Amino acid sequence: MLQLFRNNEFLTNILVVFYMLLLGINGWIYPSALLTTFEQVPATFSPLVNGWLSSSIINKVLFFVLVLAQAFYINYLVGVYNISRQYTAVPAVCFILLHFVYGSADIATPVVLANTFLIAALHCMLDSYNKKASLGTIFNIGFWIGMSALFYSSNLIYIIWGIIGLLIVRTFDLQEFVLVILGYFIPFFLAGTYHYATGDYSVWWQTTIVEHFTQFTYNFPLDTPFWLMIALLLVPYLLSVLNLGGLQFKTTTKEKKYIYVLVLLPIIGLLTLFFQSNVPVYHFYTFIVPIGILFGLLAQSYKNALWAELLHLIIFMTCMGVQYQSFFFG
Repeated sequence: MLQLFRNNEFLTNILVVFYMLLLGINGWIYPSALLTTFEQVPATFSPLVNGWLSSSIINKVLFFVLVLAQAFYINYLVGVYNISRQYTAVPAVCFILLHFVYGSADIATPVVLANTFLIAALHCMLDSYNKKASLGTIFNIGFWIGMSALFYSSNLIYIIWGIIGLLIVRTFDLQEFVLVILGYFIPFFLAGTYHYATGDYSVWWQTTIVEHFTQFTYNFPLDTPFWLMIALLLVPYLLSVLNLGGLQFKTTTKEKKYIYVLVLLPIIGLLTLFFQSNVPVYHFYTFIVPIGILFGLLAQSYKNALWAELLHLIIFMTCMGVQYQSFFFG
């Protein structure tokens, strides 16, 4: 199946849409119980988006559009920055597939919204390798991370990735370091100013900032579907790390640094588990951005395409089983 996506022709992009429909149609048949839980995970923009996210029809449409747009976005980044050996739709497919590793989490959640801005931060990170990159690009790394945290509060920890990642792709520069930090705090400053003007600054500060540093609670069952989700996310990442030599084969120093930045992102992401009150099961979808890209690179790094096809088939069939278990077993 993966062979169908090893090019970037227009027809292939249409197949990507059908690929997502194949996996996601189940979400239109069986509504998710998680739609009523978004208010339990407060974030600055929660009052603005929770009404939309809690609506079943709007949520389904938003999930489809967002994930598909994100998939094509990361596919563009992988291609235009030459991270992959060839420009194909495989990274987009692998990114989409990982959104279906848990039965009821294939919905538009605050994490999915925040991932959009995390991808934008990654874009700026990749673009910053250019020695003539504008200071605006450096500033935007922090800015987009800050924006993602306004949609999902624990993403504030990704500023650590932003700083370390910048040190990987560029030499240290104090001015650039200050710009990243400044860009990061600007969204919080604007949000704080707005809440101060509306008279609820103390409530905003307590529920969306302080609470995430003082209360570490988890709101998901440690059952078989949970551990299966962890395995489906962990296996592609570990295989990518173990096959770094294959991922970096025939790549320049620039592409090697890009891959290191991607490998680092899930490691920093683990810290989000300690800066979030009432962690929901869809919290782990924050790892999909880097792991989805690495999965796509891994699938194209095997000299024998059969191994890539087998890995994809196993994960694909497992996700299909996870998504359509209610259809077969009631």
